[in-house]
This record gives sequence, structure tokens and C-alpha cells, in this order.
Amino acid sequence: MNEIAVARLIRFPIVAGALLAAPYAAAKAPETVGSIELGYSAVMSHTVQFSKSGTQFNYVKNGGQDILFPFARADVTLRTSDKDRFVFLYQPLELNTRVIVRDELKVDDVTFASGTPVDFKYSFPFYRFSWLRDTWSDESTKIALGGSLQLRNARIEFTSVDGKQHRSNRNVGPVPIFKFQSRTKIEDDVWWGTDIDSIYVPVKYLNGGNSDVVGSFHDVSLKLGFPVVSWLDAAFVSRYIGGGAKGTNKTPLRGSDGFSDNQIHTINFSLALNLKN
Repeated sequence: MNEIAVARLIRFPIVAGALLAAPYAAAKAPETVGSIELGYSAVMSHTVQFSKSGTQFNYVKNGGQDILFPFARADVTLRTSDKDRFVFLYQPLELNTRVIVRDELKVDDVTFASGTPVDFKYSFPFYRFSWLRDTWSDESTKIALGGSLQLRNARIEFTSVDGKQHRSNRNVGPVPIFKFQSRTKIEDDVWWGTDIDSIYVPVKYLNGGNSDVVGSFHDVSLKLGFPVVSWLDAAFVSRYIGGGAKGTNKTPLRGSDGFSDNQIHTINFSLALNLKN
């Protein structure tokens, strides 16, 4: 992620949050209307395979993903009633590496010989629209339940450094998700909380598409928050993002038999800045 992209992410929740906060300034208690997270991401495991005759490729062991990557995300919250909130999230996920492959690598109908320098692009950003309803609260704890509609925008590419060999797999599609959120006050406005977005479902029943793919996605975070000023608090965040999809598409791209298996698991550590109304 370059400096321009990070700067845009930082401006996004501040400007949008300030605009959305105005109609709700008279709310009984301050709450987050925009946030930005910045930190780093570690890939715990990541494998892909395209076509049944293709190589099951381990990005961490053989693809250069054994390093830390920059991590950032931004969201804006709009409260529409005493109990209902809507959240828009943008989450970049860009893992780009260059490695000389030690063993032959076959991706669909393209074969990279052992010793070939290869550029790997794993781009899987997503946009998420969520609805949350406050379902339970007492003096210290609040719990909300709801759902999300996530739009994936995936691009997985393998390119020899000389440009003579290239294979790209791209996919755009909606993913409905269950959502849970909690926040508990500890003392002196210090709090801890969790956010969970999770789904496991056969994609063909989900999308009505021509595939027997089984997919899953999980975004689970633990947060420890503390006040900064009256309109801003911060939180240390540990977050797991992972999941995958495996199956066969009945309308494959040229050069592919339609089979794919993509599984990724990441741990992310960040500092969140939360703009309050």
C-alpha cells in the first residue's frame, strides 16, 4: 500500500464521520462515527491451487509471504435510530512479492519452470455494508447483532519477471455475513470490545451461480480502548482475517478446468483512532 492510499484512508473516516455526526450531536452518549486502523499484517498460512492438475502453492513457504505487510482499514457509522446503525467499511488487502521459484509451478495451463523469477500479486480488497441493532445493554456492556453484505474484488496473478508468462484469476461477487459487536467499559472510560463478521456457506446456494464452491470468511477482532480527547479515542486491536473457497466453477476461464482452492489466514495488529460525535 503506497503513501497516497494511506493518506486517503486517513482522510476518509475523518471527513465522512464529521459530516455524518452533525445530525446526531444531541445523542445521549458519544459514540464512534468514523475510524481508521493502521498497523501490520502477518500471513500465518496461505495456499492456492488453480485447476486440478495445478500446483498447490504455498505462498508463505515458497512465495515470499513470510514477512510483515502494511495493514490499514477505514469505516464510517451512521445511526438511524436509537437502536439501529449502518456501517460502511473499506478494507484493502494487497500482498505483492517476487521470488525465484524453487520447484516447477503450474497455474491452470501456464507452467513456470524451476528457477524462474516470478511476481506474485494477491489483491483481495473488500467493501462491506453492515446493519447493527443494539440488542442488550447495562451500565457497562453493550451488545449488537446484525448482518453485512460484503463485496469482494479479487485479483490473483502470477507473472514471470520477463513478462513472457502470465496467469490472472479475477473475481467480483457479493458475500452476506453475520455480524456481532460488543463493548464493555472497564473504568475511567477504558473499554474492551470485539467485532465479529463470519460466514461459512456453499457459494452456489448463496449466489445462485454455476459452481459447487464452498466458501468461508471470518473477520474477528479484540480491542482495548482508551480516551484521547473528548472527540477522539484510540484502541489497540488484534484481528484475525481469513477464510477461503474450494470447488469447481462450471463455466471456467479458457485454460482452466474450473477448479480452484484458495485458503488464507492472517493475524493483524493495529492502532485504531475512533472519531466520536
